[in-house]
Amino acid sequence: MLVKDPWLKHTLIEDIAFQKSSAQLSQEKQEEDKRLDEETSRKCPKCLRSYTPKETRDGSCHYHPEFVVDINRPDEHLTSEQAQSILQCAMLNKLPEERMPKLFWACCLHKYGESYQSCETGICGLPKELEEKVNMNDEKYINQVQEHFKANASAKKNLRDFLNRYNPSATNRNT
Repeated sequence: MLVKDPWLKHTLIEDIAFQKSSAQLSQEKQEEDKRLDEETSRKCPKCLRSYTPKETRDGSCHYHPEFVVDINRPDEHLTSEQAQSILQCAMLNKLPEERMPKLFWACCLHKYGESYQSCETGICGLPKELEEKVNMNDEKYINQVQEHFKANASAKKNLRDFLNRYNPSATNRNT
């Protein structure tokens, strides 16, 4: 029997007490969970701005895929928040220019805090290499992405090459 009228179809289903299979119920639950997940606002682990997955577009995420380094302590890899804290403390203490921390991005070697020019542009969310490894519902997902950025081999090589070219006498490394 084919019924086109939605009210009549609903009435027949109710009268017959037609029950959905557990597979159908499970599929409906998965679809509802996915829809809710797509509509839930969250913080992007790359650019650290709020976004809604359903509304995000390519080019909406501007970020640096690596870490920040203080030239006086090149072995210490910093997140953007850590670098911001160091820079803010230095500015509040009104340090003279020669004592200001020399922070820069390992990926592009741009000085941290001068202008916000990102290296990468993409879609908010997890980096492709972490999509299967990191759960966005875990509250530590931002830390996991930042640790991934800190472990970036190309950034470490870029940093090593830069430090080899950098004149260590230009900066007092002991401060």
